[in-house]
Amino acid sequence: MSCDAHLASEGQDCLWVSRAQIESEPKSVSSGQKFCKKKSNKAASIKYRKKKAAEKEFLFAECREYERRNAELRKNIEDIQPKISLIKSLLIETLIART
Repeated sequence: MSCDAHLASEGQDCLWVSRAQIESEPKSVSSGQKFCKKKSNKAASIKYRKKKAAEKEFLFAECREYERRNAELRKNIEDIQPKISLIKSLLIETLIART
């Protein structure tokens, strides 16, 4: 039974009641309002867990992408390093030949 249907059967509106109100005035809060509050709290906790799971998956995907990019850059360094050494040696030879 939905919150609205449960309260409609009791002739009440669905009110959002804080925990402080429930604890401070237990006689003024009906069982329907407690039911409604529990249902909304459960929905909020499910939404929060889904949001956190999606955020976690996004971060893991981002991490995998950074690891892939890091490996790619390291390979580029390995490919470029011999060329740098060759250019350095040619520059040194050119400077020595000029003097």
